[in-house]
Amino acid sequence: MTALHTHIYQQILGEYLEQICIRENDIDPIDINRAKFYTRAIFIAYVFVQNENGVKLNIDEVYNWISSNISNECLFVKLINDSDPSLLSIVESYDIPIYDGNVGLLYEQLLNIETSGLKITKGKEYRNNLGSYYTPQYLADVLITKTINQYINNGNNDILDARIVDFSCGAGIFLTGAIEYITSLFNKEEQKRLNVQRRIACNIFACDVDCIALEITKLNILKVINDYTLYSTLSHNFYHGNFLMHSDTNSTEEIRKEITMNGFIYHEALSINIESLQKYDIILGNPPWEKIRFEEKVFYSQYTDKLHNINFKFELPVLIEQTHRNNSKINQYAQIYKAHLETAKHNIKNSSFFKGSNNGELNTCTLFANAAYRLLKNNGVAGLVVKSSVVTSQVNKRFFEAIRYNIDAIYDFVNKNKIFDIDGRERFCLLIIDGHEKESITLGMNLQDIAEINNNYINISVNDFAILNPETKMLPNLYSIEDFRLLLKIYNNIPVLSKVFKNIKYGRLVHLTNHIGFIDKEPMVDNIPVYEGKFFSLFDGSYSGFNDVSIQDRYKSKASAKRLSGKQKQQGVYPLSRFFIKRQKWEQLSKQYNASYMLAWHSLTSATNTRTCVATILPFMPASQSVQFLVIDNNGSLLYLAGIFNSIVFDYIVKCKLNGIDLTQSVLNQTPIPPIAFAENITVTVNESTISIKDLMHQICKLLLSSDARLKTLCDEFEVTESFLYEYSREELFHLLDIIVAKLYNLTPDEFSYILGKFKKQYSNNTVNTIIRRYMAFLD
Repeated sequence: MTALHTHIYQQILGEYLEQICIRENDIDPIDINRAKFYTRAIFIAYVFVQNENGVKLNIDEVYNWISSNISNECLFVKLINDSDPSLLSIVESYDIPIYDGNVGLLYEQLLNIETSGLKITKGKEYRNNLGSYYTPQYLADVLITKTINQYINNGNNDILDARIVDFSCGAGIFLTGAIEYITSLFNKEEQKRLNVQRRIACNIFACDVDCIALEITKLNILKVINDYTLYSTLSHNFYHGNFLMHSDTNSTEEIRKEITMNGFIYHEALSINIESLQKYDIILGNPPWEKIRFEEKVFYSQYTDKLHNINFKFELPVLIEQTHRNNSKINQYAQIYKAHLETAKHNIKNSSFFKGSNNGELNTCTLFANAAYRLLKNNGVAGLVVKSSVVTSQVNKRFFEAIRYNIDAIYDFVNKNKIFDIDGRERFCLLIIDGHEKESITLGMNLQDIAEINNNYINISVNDFAILNPETKMLPNLYSIEDFRLLLKIYNNIPVLSKVFKNIKYGRLVHLTNHIGFIDKEPMVDNIPVYEGKFFSLFDGSYSGFNDVSIQDRYKSKASAKRLSGKQKQQGVYPLSRFFIKRQKWEQLSKQYNASYMLAWHSLTSATNTRTCVATILPFMPASQSVQFLVIDNNGSLLYLAGIFNSIVFDYIVKCKLNGIDLTQSVLNQTPIPPIAFAENITVTVNESTISIKDLMHQICKLLLSSDARLKTLCDEFEVTESFLYEYSREELFHLLDIIVAKLYNLTPDEFSYILGKFKKQYSNNTVNTIIRRYMAFLD
């Protein structure tokens, strides 16, 4: 049913746009935005009233029903009055079937129907601008239940009079859910149930930057309590605006509506009056998840179809300039839009209200979470769906420090099962904040299904965060109580990287967008190749490249490189790059690095990948933003770090620390690394030969890297004294590396076996047993 209605809406919008716009070069973004706004509003009003009546109606009947049964002040009454008659005629010309589903869900789907100039597309531009994603009912219900139960467990007996709010309410799924759950705790008799619901509804508050969504929330609440006479009461508690923007003045409702129609999200007129920043008992919601920035492709794609085939961000400026030349109205609107956005960013950055959450690039998720914390009563509880980076990313360190003793629970999810219609690697969490301070929190990590909340969690002391993440004191990526105990042991015995190697320099230098003026697509005498993460793997600097890939396929979206064969590697074939940077620019970017070699790793990764840390040593060279690297002034240390980074034990620890998809130096600096002195002082006996772990690691790493002629000078510094190593296969060398690193970390056989068992795609049970037998021999 939803698909049918979205299709009809798409047809109506397309037909209406054809009437109001003649040529694409004459498109006025404001006209496009207003057309989308009115079409969404009229369509939703039509569907809602037909749903309520169970029969098909015309526009006049829809208007009269809302006026007489709800209020003349209802937004939909005003919009029908103000609508272009031709739009109303188009809507009436379609046979719109009665919709028996959730109107809020339908509205969320309508937001996916976007314009691309005069064309209609199914995209997410509007939702991406808002950073909003539809919350599944079952997920909302779990968070509502846990939040309200915690409020009651805190000794609050006033649940019927609790002030409940959602600062970014969307279609009101959390607010209607709260009413229904609280009602279920009381008398089931019909009249008493209705009285309870009305009492709760009178204490419901809401805000949203989308006034249509806000109106849908009102109607959904009134429908739940079966009392449309409370429209005025609800309206008094509802505010149309952007909760991240504050002002000591109030713009009129009409002005705010006009600004929203025109497509603005961050505009001074949408600011919340600071007198409205009151305290609440229960705060619920799934606030936007986006960074506050001007997304060029998202913005311009709404008004022209010329940008849809762009696969690389650095290609945008030329097309944007052409768009501006062809249509001055788009240029003018873009400048106004950006100016308001920059003003909002400046004000938020300098706001004392958002102190602790306004560091670095502004993220709406953290800002809303901070607002919830700031506006929570002492006995109150907040339950939010937020990105996991709110409680894991170093940029949010100050905010986490402020709330950590007030966290009741965190349930962290990997979006592998597509709970949200976004990247399956993304992580989000249910964050429950309590007005009372606590010494420990309930923690569920790496959940994939909502049902896991009830049985896959641990209780952890807040103070243990400082042990596991000494620099940020933030949330680790724990899978189980076993992980927690093992990590505590490792951290209590092994210092972190930043304490062991203090002369490391990190880098991620070439950014294809920021350095667009210096990037070529063909090799020239004045440029040099840019390496990409897909070019290398574990101890393999020639894993794949764009060799034998057509020019057209190299630059398409998500282009795939081709694996280099063993024969190609033997012949000295190296990965073919598709981007090149001007030599002079590279020399400028890299002048602070005096190094011949670098330890590089995939920056874009995930804790759910087979291997999270994928590293190798490369000649010091330009690498794209998908690659991070470190250099150090001692090649022995570089080889040692390469061995540690590519070990299974280190990978396990990194998996337990990585909560996003970017393996940054912040994560690595807080990861335990055995000092080289440990490796020098510990000897092992292999094939009746006794050798220090440091020397054995150097020799293993040399053999794993020696096929790369670019590293010959480096490898020549280290002699392979243990001739038996030449008889080992590459796989056997990796196994031996894993064994000696496990010994460096002082793991018991059971602990090492537990870690190996986490890598089932890489190690079979037989292989694990073989490795453990060899490891036990090392311990004798």
